[in-house]
Amino acid sequence: MWFNWKAKYNKEFALFEEEDYRMAVFYENVQKLQDWAKGGKRTYKLAINEFADLTQAEFAALYTSPMKPREQTNIAEYDASDLPASIDWREKGAVNDVKNQGQCGSCWAFSAVAAMEGLYFNHNNELKSFSEQQLVDCSKTGGNAGCNGGLMDNAFTWYE
Repeated sequence: MWFNWKAKYNKEFALFEEEDYRMAVFYENVQKLQDWAKGGKRTYKLAINEFADLTQAEFAALYTSPMKPREQTNIAEYDASDLPASIDWREKGAVNDVKNQGQCGSCWAFSAVAAMEGLYFNHNNELKSFSEQQLVDCSKTGGNAGCNGGLMDNAFTWYE
């Protein structure tokens, strides 16, 4: 399984000690996945991917933003009494495929763009793919820090 995974994701390790450590982490993650699979029906999917040789702490350090959310200032209240219990927007064709931010701390841009794509779909009945890169590159004047983090609400304000 290890060698197939390495080949699929073009993983190479310069030192035997590094490969030995990564293989141990990989098999620990495989075990976690197998334990999770025994838990019954889930509302989400897990699978072995290119990050399977990383611990949670390593993944967080490489792929999450250090920015802290600011205090919420605009809280809207809605009457949800006439809404359905759930909606699967995938079935309606309102959700794009999953995108990968790579090692850029831009989850804020990806989540903001996904929200805007959904809003566009609801207003125009057409699914489009918007540019996360535009936010990463251009919204620094709006309080975001490119690949070093940002906030969805800053992205929304910048687009206004």
